[in-house]
Amino acid sequence: MSLPGQMFDNMLNPAKGWPHPAALDFRAKAATAVVIKPGMCCSLDASGNLILGVVRHRMGLFAFQGTEDLDVNNEGNDQWRPISPTGQIMCLVAKGPYELETTEFDTVQTYARNDPVRAHTDGKLTNQTVVLFSQTDNPNTASTAVVGIVSRGKFTNAYGKSVLAIWPVWAPGRAAE
Repeated sequence: MSLPGQMFDNMLNPAKGWPHPAALDFRAKAATAVVIKPGMCCSLDASGNLILGVVRHRMGLFAFQGTEDLDVNNEGNDQWRPISPTGQIMCLVAKGPYELETTEFDTVQTYARNDPVRAHTDGKLTNQTVVLFSQTDNPNTASTAVVGIVSRGKFTNAYGKSVLAIWPVWAPGRAAE
């Protein structure tokens, strides 16, 4: 385990709609050997642990914290110890009524407003090879899981980091995705 860098190097910023007492969030531990950075999009495995990416009918979960954040895991840190790190990562669910800005996306691509995005198995968002279930003759064999719609697009935030602004939505992908 390494110590975390600057808190804005990898981040998820809920620009609108969160925190709110009725906001939809979820906590889970990362699966064994999975490294999650804030802003990555995850889903749950059969054991209820976070894994990177969203496929099939898995619900998208946007990580607000990462596996190496000190309030999640303090192994190897003799400088600061939180009272009770649980190992759980707080995530915002891809069905919530908020706008998110994330550093974890394919920065090479061009993003237009209203582009659907999916989460690769590396946890990063992309608008490449997205096939909506409503735009294929056979959604069971051709569609990809969708976790968001581009709102304001790609831009440089106040910390000088490239971020992608989206509204989270969820649409299932094909069974064999």
